[in-house]
Amino acid sequence: MIEGKPTIHLNTFLGKRAAEIHVSNHCNLNCIGCSHFSPLVKESFLEANQYREDMMSIPSNIRAYFSEIRLLGGEPLLNHEISEIIQITRETFKQASVVLVTNGICIPNMNDSFWESCSENRVTIGITEYPIQFDYSKIKSIIKNHDVNWFVYADRCGKGQFQKRPLSLKSQEKSNKNFFDCVFTKEWSCMQIVGTKLYYCPTCAYVRYFSEFFGLDIRCDEYLDLKKVKDIEEIAFFLLAVKEFCKYCALDRIENVDWEPSRQKMTEWM
Repeated sequence: MIEGKPTIHLNTFLGKRAAEIHVSNHCNLNCIGCSHFSPLVKESFLEANQYREDMMSIPSNIRAYFSEIRLLGGEPLLNHEISEIIQITRETFKQASVVLVTNGICIPNMNDSFWESCSENRVTIGITEYPIQFDYSKIKSIIKNHDVNWFVYADRCGKGQFQKRPLSLKSQEKSNKNFFDCVFTKEWSCMQIVGTKLYYCPTCAYVRYFSEFFGLDIRCDEYLDLKKVKDIEEIAFFLLAVKEFCKYCALDRIENVDWEPSRQKMTEWM
């Protein structure tokens, strides 16, 4: 318990939550207005040795809080150390479900060690389908033939649309109102672990890529360093605290847009 603050019964209030980890920050598809800013990132990978060191530095009771770990990006299968990263994830998040979220393009080229790692470490592959010239039925067959669980994580092929979450560069939005209106507050299902830092949402975690690419001065320093956390209640209080960074989100302009490749234009995120 944190002294001077009310007790929060996590089992009834927060429960356990999902966290996402970037295995690769760049992508081989690069969707317009990507909420993780992947089209703006040069080749950038999670390094297995550093990943192991970071995860082992987080107390085991804090790691046990997360009931689901999603390995994604960017496109995670671009990382040549993906098999080892999967193994490290299972070793450090022993009871969590592990989902590898991929666009599937690299699936036909994955080697035996990848499939063995998925099987041995109880990984489920989540496929996001896009309206591109690609045989998704083929990759589903490949996954089945390797006896690995899978599901369609997201289907962009129907209407070919996804949600655009615009930024407000003038930072004139009301942080308090945005925080409580945001879907991330209602679900707490898209927390991001970057190194040992826990961010509230992908916009907070990766806006630096947008800022650097367009020469802006937007950053988010509102995170929780998990290696310093001793009690799960600290995570609860972090999640419940209004984030000043929320002033950069234009929630009233969220809309569904047609899918297409990114042209790396600022307007894609505006």
